[in-house]
Amino acid sequence: MRRAFNLAALSSLVLSTMISSAAVAQNLCGSTYTIRSGDTLSGLASAAFGDASLWQRLYRHAGNSRVIGLNPNLVIPGIVIEIPPCENSPSIASLGDGSGAEATSVTAASLNRESNIEVATLNAALARRARAARPVPEARIEILSPGGFSPVSEEDWPGGGLATQIIEAAFRNASQNKKVQIDFVGDREAHLALLLRYNKFEFGFPWTKPDCSRAAQLPEDSKLLCEYEFSDPVYVAAIKVYAPKNLVSPPRRFEDLRDSTLCRPAGVPVHDLYDHGLIDGQTVVIERPSSTELCFTMLERGEVDYVSDFQFPAEKALSDLSLSPYVDAIPGLVDAAPLHLIAHGDNAEAAYLLMDRFNAGLANLRASGEWDQIVNGQIRQFRGTIVQ
Repeated sequence: MRRAFNLAALSSLVLSTMISSAAVAQNLCGSTYTIRSGDTLSGLASAAFGDASLWQRLYRHAGNSRVIGLNPNLVIPGIVIEIPPCENSPSIASLGDGSGAEATSVTAASLNRESNIEVATLNAALARRARAARPVPEARIEILSPGGFSPVSEEDWPGGGLATQIIEAAFRNASQNKKVQIDFVGDREAHLALLLRYNKFEFGFPWTKPDCSRAAQLPEDSKLLCEYEFSDPVYVAAIKVYAPKNLVSPPRRFEDLRDSTLCRPAGVPVHDLYDHGLIDGQTVVIERPSSTELCFTMLERGEVDYVSDFQFPAEKALSDLSLSPYVDAIPGLVDAAPLHLIAHGDNAEAAYLLMDRFNAGLANLRASGEWDQIVNGQIRQFRGTIVQ
């Protein structure tokens, strides 16, 4: 259902948002300000000056650039910056005392005339208001997983899978007071392009790390991964190549797969194949159906030559499809794939502060033996479900 806003209501909403921002920001103009989670220089410039494009005025003022660092896109919560006087722009404080009583007397036209607020700024104000209405972000750490990867990450698997249990235990071990909440959303492609990229969740897992020193040669989904920060490995999984058992001359090296058709489920990055020179549309054809099961169904029908996927989902699919007697992994064609927790580089608190704490907690888990207990228990349980 589409929702209509009248102009007066929109003006009132924007103005009350700005007043609220001013109260939180301690009357920005001509003062010091302590950076909070979710702040950006463009957002602060919009609140102080009515123009997000004036963020450079903040960055260059009174040594702020030395406090913030070389990357103005990353402002770390807790640092203190100086807000310059608003000069000819009206102070937010002049818009009201924070009660919202003045809002009904201000029209959108006068708001635009007084502070040069444009559509983008109005939208930014509405977005800030929507974020403010959410539960306090400091109360929990929100982590996104695609699931469907037992025993590593699966909503219906005991404990959510070994990676889920390791991540929860590592954050607990890091002695941070935030509750960890893990949500399972099946569309892996949406994770990188939308949900994590725009900070709807602090972290995602499990993901493999591409070689970003050659980002220009990577496929598009792997290029997106280069925008992210990676934790230390949570677990190292195997990626194998599967083929019918009756092959007369099975491939012995990855280069023997050239000029063939491979199947890799959609949403699972293919940069490991590119590392072996198996480039879609150049040296091989890579089919991307929606699931591992469909890959093996295509293999059974002769529509693809090989299936390349993580070992655990491949073994489960072969068992579920009763194909284990006829299809097997090709010896020697295997990659060790470290699986990481990731956070987008623009989410400074998650990507740097919380990630460091997580890595410390993960190291403690390994040292204590708890990591081994989780992994061994989960894999034993998984093996009991597989029919050979």
